[in-house]
This record gives sequence, C-alpha cells and structure tokens, in this order.
Amino acid sequence: MLRNQNFEMAAGDNKRLEFTVEDQDNLEHGSAIWAASQYLNGEPVLTKEGAGSITISENRVLVDLVPEDTQELESGTYYHELQITIEDQVYTAASGELKLHPTII
Repeated sequence: MLRNQNFEMAAGDNKRLEFTVEDQDNLEHGSAIWAASQYLNGEPVLTKEGAGSITISENRVLVDLVPEDTQELESGTYYHELQITIEDQVYTAASGELKLHPTII
C-alpha cells in the first residue's frame, strides 16, 4: 500500500491524482474507488468512481477532481483512500492527507 500520498489543492480547482500501484502488474480488469473524509474512519464527503472520474491503465490509477467536487467543502485537512477491486479481491492501494485551501474567487 502506498501510504503518505499527501497533496494540497485550492478548493474549486481541477486536480489529477496519479497513483502507481507497484505490487500489481495489471489493474485494467479491476475497478477503483477513491474517497475523502474529514475524519479517519469517517463518512466520505467526496467519492469518485467509474469512467470519467477514474482511469485505470496497467498499474496506474488516475483520479480526476473537478471544481464541483471541492468548491463547497470547508478548507482544512481531509483523509483520502484509494481502493481497488480485482475479481473478488479488495485491496487498499493508497492513503494519505488532502489539504484543501480556501479561495477568494
């Protein structure tokens, strides 16, 4: 698992997250879900899954955040996690912190 996959962004911006999963050769037949929560073990306030939000290519997972995903969230630190499912195997591939900065525009 990739731990400490921390990143920062301004609320309401586009952001592409890229995760390279080194202990899996090919993820293309799997599915992925990414979520962020204000608290560890808390309910997600943001979830991304499926085509258009997540792209899987070989051992890379790309998660695309769009302005609507974060513009209404409070600034502060969130906890995020990427989970992959291949056939019936569930795998937490990455986790870390998201620091969301306020904007004035």
